[in-house]
Amino acid sequence: MSCEKHKRTIKDYKGSIGDLAADISELHYEELTVFMKALSNSLWLDAKGDVRDGRVKLAKALADASTNTSKAASHIEKAWEISKPYMK
Repeated sequence: MSCEKHKRTIKDYKGSIGDLAADISELHYEELTVFMKALSNSLWLDAKGDVRDGRVKLAKALADASTNTSKAASHIEKAWEISKPYMK
């Protein structure tokens, strides 16, 4: 099965997926929160599309991933609030 929408690499990014994860993890917590919320939203939109197209199991898995990514964003946001007084 071919999937045109989902890519295996990111255009113009020269590092590996592990490098990408490391680069993202080096963002300030407030920016990481924005990223995580955007990722959660993107997963949610994919889930809605899969519901529309009758792929209920896939939609459920993506909706769960969206919810958990949103929860992770909330934890990163809390880490930002805790660390903010120590930032220069």
